Amino acid sequence: MFKRETGDTFVKYINRVRIGKAKEMMACMKELSLDKIAKMVGYKNQRTFFKVFRKLMMKLRDSSETGKVEVMTCLSMNSVQFH
Repeated sequence: MFKRETGDTFVKYINRVRIGKAKEMMACMKELSLDKIAKMVGYKNQRTFFKVFRKLMMKLRDSSETGKVEVMTCLSMNSVQFH
């Protein structure tokens, strides 16, 4: 049912949301380490974060070659929950 509604499996959706938030944080909170950002968006280790990030960025690069462009802006970091 989830895939029918979103077009993605639950795991792919969660990864996309996490990486999207990580990209916002990288752009807006440059003082944070990638390890800290990875943990803040829900990855227990940096290796898994990099693996998922690279996979999604390759898909983004491939889709941008077909005319789709992603626009990223800094959002208010008030919505970020620090753990």
